[in-house]
Amino acid sequence: MQPDSSGKLIIKKCFKRPKIPDDSRIIGSSKHKREATFLQQLMILTERSFKQRSKVILSRLNFIQILCMAILTSLIWFQLPYTEDNLTNRCGLIFFTTSLWAFFPSLNTISAFPLDFNVLEKERQSHSYQLLAYFISKQIAELPLIIIFPIYYILIVYWATGLVPSASSFFAYMATSILATLTSQSFGYLIGATFMDIQTATVVNTVIMLGSLVLGGFYAQNLPFGLTWLKYFSDQ
Repeated sequence: MQPDSSGKLIIKKCFKRPKIPDDSRIIGSSKHKREATFLQQLMILTERSFKQRSKVILSRLNFIQILCMAILTSLIWFQLPYTEDNLTNRCGLIFFTTSLWAFFPSLNTISAFPLDFNVLEKERQSHSYQLLAYFISKQIAELPLIIIFPIYYILIVYWATGLVPSASSFFAYMATSILATLTSQSFGYLIGATFMDIQTATVVNTVIMLGSLVLGGFYAQNLPFGLTWLKYFSDQ
């Protein structure tokens, strides 16, 4: 070997950086093991998510908004008579209520993932918890918060508008509204997690929900040929 008069070979040897192993090769090593079990992760994340989201969802403005909607609905359809002439009014009331709870919850949940993304990314990089634990805790924490509003609304509107005065009809109406709420919540999660931008997700959510409203069967009962399949995408 010829001597290196310039000294470049020595410099390269001295400053040669060691190879850093790929993270994918050491995922199973003790460095990335989590001390908390899945159940412990779930409990801690649920408690944290409940405290964070309760301030947003159960805000005073949301309660005032739902109260105003309940009062307005009660005044418009106050004590509907049990006559054939008011059948259309009753259908309008039921459709409006279902549409309200198919739209309103998605606005509250659409920002859930975009707002948590930075924190989630940092905690995931440190392998603090599993992604599944985070998602399930989100569902558990927000479920009781989301269903408070339809219960609050139905308790006022159902009796004020003079719907069927029976326990079975009341709870069936309540269950339908809660199911519409949970469906809307799922749409909000899906759209928010897909776009990860609150402004873009809000625009997309509005388009989807208004399209679902039109296809619900109240405004357009007979769709043109070739578009009838779209009614199955409506959550109304």
